[in-house]
Amino acid sequence: MRPRSEASTKLETPTRAVLIDQHPLWLDIVERALRELGAEVVGKFTSPTRGLAGVTDARPDLLVMDVETRGIEDEIGGLDCLGRALTGNKSLKAVVFTSNHAEEMIASAFAAGAAAYVIKTVQPEDFVSAIRQVCTQSVHFALTPKRVAPPPRAPEEHGLTSREVEIVRLVAEGLTNTQVAQQLVVTEQTVKFHLSNTYRKLGLSNRTEASRWAQVNGLLDSGSRRRLAS
Repeated sequence: MRPRSEASTKLETPTRAVLIDQHPLWLDIVERALRELGAEVVGKFTSPTRGLAGVTDARPDLLVMDVETRGIEDEIGGLDCLGRALTGNKSLKAVVFTSNHAEEMIASAFAAGAAAYVIKTVQPEDFVSAIRQVCTQSVHFALTPKRVAPPPRAPEEHGLTSREVEIVRLVAEGLTNTQVAQQLVVTEQTVKFHLSNTYRKLGLSNRTEASRWAQVNGLLDSGSRRRLAS
């Protein structure tokens, strides 16, 4: 992720943040991005153990951390740190910011309580968007028990951004992540990031369910609907 040079829209409410990453360079990059949003960084740590203590002491509103702890001895694991930091702290929002894009790690991070999972190859504007959505509580990721489906609602009522609607529509039309990225002139990792957020918001598990949701909610033209039905 490159540092943003342009001014960003400030967060609506005061936000105090703690950052944890074993690489000081990434700590500085994330701090710069958060300060552009108007957040106050009250602690930066390269150690998960010290970072957890920092969260306990500072009681921040936001935690941005890497769950990778390779080569760090005598340390608690990143996921363990994440889970402990969130235990009993309902006001804390956690964003995992890491190079690890394994599905198992993503699932484990959300299970530990993360509000968002961002890959370090993400575009700066997408990182800022994730932070803003988490801090403004405009996105809810928790899954709810299945029940009788209500009438279709507009994508905006589900908390989807215009880019997420655009991506889920292209996915429903049968495009691969690579093809979507090429058409929208973004990275494939950015497409995966938006799809992951879309699944969480809608309570879906995969591309097939997302395609069906797009069809039911009227995101596809008649030609696309005929191809899906065939």
